[in-house]
Amino acid sequence: MADLSPSVPPEFQFYNSHKIDPIYQRRFTITWLSVSLFFILLALPSFVRSLRIGRVRDALVGLSKSINAYEPVDAGREASTSHSKENKPRKANNLISLLKASATWTISFLKLDIGQIILILGYFVLVIACFTLRAELIENPNRPGFIAVAQLPPIFLLAMKNSPLAILLGSGYEKLNFLHRWCSRVAILAAAVHGFLWMRNHIAYGLPIIRKRKDVTGIIAFTLLCILGLTSVRPVRARVFQVFRVIHLLSVPAFAVAMRYHTRHTIPYL
Repeated sequence: MADLSPSVPPEFQFYNSHKIDPIYQRRFTITWLSVSLFFILLALPSFVRSLRIGRVRDALVGLSKSINAYEPVDAGREASTSHSKENKPRKANNLISLLKASATWTISFLKLDIGQIILILGYFVLVIACFTLRAELIENPNRPGFIAVAQLPPIFLLAMKNSPLAILLGSGYEKLNFLHRWCSRVAILAAAVHGFLWMRNHIAYGLPIIRKRKDVTGIIAFTLLCILGLTSVRPVRARVFQVFRVIHLLSVPAFAVAMRYHTRHTIPYL
């Protein structure tokens, strides 16, 4: 027998943040993983060549040292490397060459090339879409918090010196580090939107800013994020790199602990 019980019209339904927001959290994750897989597939021929000549092994284990000097490169590997270079076509396809040249035009004041800017803008649009679509940000600003948490895996992955993603893409840590920096900034922005809108609601309804452990851990986590962000700007890194490094080493674990107690939805992403 058909269910004849009355249904609540959509406009009168209560917004269930803990049911709807994780959907967009997963969509964000699926999207960045899919884009990464696309670029990994594009780089697959280069990865296979690197695997054959031993570059992947070097990336995984690092440079090996003897007591007196670095380990010499094996003659067979060296010959294989030179042979692989000789096998490369002398001239790439004109269209591909043009696209590559266009993508590497650098905007000096940003210290980013066109290709990097396109990636950053695409990432930013994805984040904004995921925390605004079907979201009631003013009344329930949980969504930006969910999306900030979902950005932790790519941020951590891109921060690693010998990242599996960098190895599969055939790119060095230095070439991908710009993504780590910008993903971190966008995550801080999402966390700021989440936190400030919650504080706005508390003030609007006459509630104290700090009522529960969740509020305390959220403020601690956001404070640590701000410290990480401020000490990561180029002038600080350039002048006092060791300070930047120590702050990262201390703040990142503390941030992870604070987030663990702030929300259970962090667990799959840490």
